Amino acid sequence: MKFYSFVCIVLLLLLLLTGGKSFAAEYQIRETNRAYQQGDWITYGATRFVRYISIGDPYVYFATTGGITRMNYFSYKWDFPWTT
Repeated sequence: MKFYSFVCIVLLLLLLLTGGKSFAAEYQIRETNRAYQQGDWITYGATRFVRYISIGDPYVYFATTGGITRMNYFSYKWDFPWTT
C-alpha cells in the first residue's frame, strides 16, 4: 500500500511540474513543417480489387473498388488514380 501511495504522489508531482502538457504533443507542434503546398501529399483508397479493365490511349484503366487507376503502357509507369 505504501508503494502505491508513493507512485501516485510521484505521478501527481510530475503532472504538476509539467503543467499538464504532453511532451509528445509539444514536440510535434514545434517540428511541424508548414511549407507544404496543395498537391504535395496525395492519398487514395485501397485499389486491390479490380472489377473492369479498359484500354485507351496511352493508358490502361483499371476500375477498382477504390477508384480508377491507370497505367501508361508506353512508359510502364502508374499515374495518379482517379478516386472519389
